[in-house]
Amino acid sequence: MRYLIFLFMGYILLAGCTVPTDRVTVNPTRAAGTQTPLPVLTLMPTETVTPIPSSTGKPSPEPTGITAVPTATPSVTRATPTAVPSPTPIPTTNATLAGPQVSFQGIHFTLVPTLAQSVFVKTGPGYNQASTALSTYFYFGEDDKNLPCSQQGQLEIHPMEPLINWAGAGPDIQSIQEHINDPLTGSFPSWGAAVLLQTPTQRQAFPGVTGIQALVMWAQDAAFASNSLLAYDFHGMTADELYYVRFCYPLDAPILPEDIIVFGGQMPDSQEGDGHVLLLPTAVPETWEDFFAAAKAYNEQAAIELANLPSSSFSPNLMLLESLLASLQINPAN
Repeated sequence: MRYLIFLFMGYILLAGCTVPTDRVTVNPTRAAGTQTPLPVLTLMPTETVTPIPSSTGKPSPEPTGITAVPTATPSVTRATPTAVPSPTPIPTTNATLAGPQVSFQGIHFTLVPTLAQSVFVKTGPGYNQASTALSTYFYFGEDDKNLPCSQQGQLEIHPMEPLINWAGAGPDIQSIQEHINDPLTGSFPSWGAAVLLQTPTQRQAFPGVTGIQALVMWAQDAAFASNSLLAYDFHGMTADELYYVRFCYPLDAPILPEDIIVFGGQMPDSQEGDGHVLLLPTAVPETWEDFFAAAKAYNEQAAIELANLPSSSFSPNLMLLESLLASLQINPAN
């Protein structure tokens, strides 16, 4: 009987509740206290998606719920290759100029016949290969024999700015400027080789150029002083400091042997009656340390003796070299 009563009451409750077809409302009550309605959960009706027939007559696939993003067709643009211009070659000059009056692109000097009858001139990049400024080289003789200036005389005219920006010459230029103001300061430029002998520097001021001069001997290794390595060397600049001038010329001195003497070589067979004031050792020292010490002592004494010789003792006379520098004028605008 009790079971039938509960069943009847449940039927009455169900009959009094209307459930819409478009939502389900859950409204439970608390076991005790005031009944508080809970938020209504509404289920929205599901839309029906009708497949769109394809152009091929086949049914389109059912939607998967993932929207495909259309992919843009890439547009390929062929770039027209740009022609890379070839570097413009730096114009150079090679020519032989006869003396005694030499003029070339605003550079003028008097060539003393004792030094040479002509000069070979060429223009090209200077020591700073990154610069397009041209330097001018005069080689004493009919061509450039590609010899060091201790064997072929050379006069070099360099624009100053590229040299200042070249790490190899910047410190030397500063040293020369110091020398011009005080010849006892700084060091004489070597420019790539070891200075084995150097007389004290002298300041020389000429009308077109001012600088310092010395008698110098260069080598890549230790050696005894000789005429084959000795040279007159001048470094200076124009008054406006726009051009750097170097003049180097081979020399012979009566107190020095003719040929170079290096480690492992031989001494001259005889030194008697040849005019040498400085006597060489009778034999080349057998060890490198002894050779280096003997050559260093000999060269230091040779520098003292050379500085005390009169200009006329050298071949050529030092006054002829200075007269060329005295005639030098640099004015490229003319």
